[in-house]
Amino acid sequence: MKRDTSKSTEAPFAAFPEDRRREAMARLAVLQPTLEEEVPLARVAAEAGVPLRTAQRWLARYR
Repeated sequence: MKRDTSKSTEAPFAAFPEDRRREAMARLAVLQPTLEEEVPLARVAAEAGVPLRTAQRWLARYR
């Protein structure tokens, strides 16, 4: 069953305060090698000094 994303309850990215946008962009920078180059998430997390579980949560929220 497909999920209806047209009625999302999350605020648009532009509506976030500046500090939250900065934080989101920093997290995306950590995830980018996994998203664009298929680098294993475990390696990306280790290189960034982020616990793997945290990186998994960020990736799930991104997707």
